[in-house]
Amino acid sequence: MSTDGKTDMTEPLKDRLLRATAGSCTCDVKTPELQYHAPQCHYRLFEEAREEINRLNGIYLSAVKGRREFRDAFRRERENHGR
Repeated sequence: MSTDGKTDMTEPLKDRLLRATAGSCTCDVKTPELQYHAPQCHYRLFEEAREEINRLNGIYLSAVKGRREFRDAFRRERENHGR
C-alpha cells in the first residue's frame, strides 16, 4: 500500500460500499437523497460511511502533503545555509 499521499488507498473499500448500496434501502424511499432515508436505513448507512471515508482520506492526504512540504522546505533551508 502506498503512503506517498498521491494514491487513494481507500478506493477498494469505497468501491465495495458503492456496490453494497445497490438495492440496500430498507425504508422504501425511492430517492438517492440521504435526508429522506430513515436513520437506520442500510442505504443511508452505507452512503454515510462512504462520506466519512472521503472526509478522513482528505484529512490524511492533507497531512501527508503538509509533511512533505515541511520536509522539502527544511531541506532547502539546510542547503541554502550549508549545514
